[in-house]
Amino acid sequence: MLNKNLRIGILLFIAVIVWSIFTSGIGTIEWTLLLSGTILGVLAGMAQGWATHRKKLGEIESIKMIIWWVGALIILIGLKIGMTLLIPSNLLTISNGIYLSILFAISGLFLGRSFVSISKKSSRAE
Repeated sequence: MLNKNLRIGILLFIAVIVWSIFTSGIGTIEWTLLLSGTILGVLAGMAQGWATHRKKLGEIESIKMIIWWVGALIILIGLKIGMTLLIPSNLLTISNGIYLSILFAISGLFLGRSFVSISKKSSRAE
């Protein structure tokens, strides 16, 4: 059975891909930026999932978990803004470009969190 974060991440990722396909003005550079945003989201989600797991085990305090969560989001947003500004593309000019970029990153966050929880569950089963 898929966990909740994985189901949400997969459904959101599929929905955003379908939305992107029907959006005009998305070329190779835009697809590369959108998918790299998903990868960055997965990495940030894995950091958040790691911090949440450590908190549940009692290895870190709540404030450290919050710092990990907020820090991962700040780094994700900073990298996304930097990529969008430094690499010329149509994402800023097409009507849904910003929304697509944000939703790809959010789907990555859910997928990253689910990957950490799946790996922790499988390591406990061994």
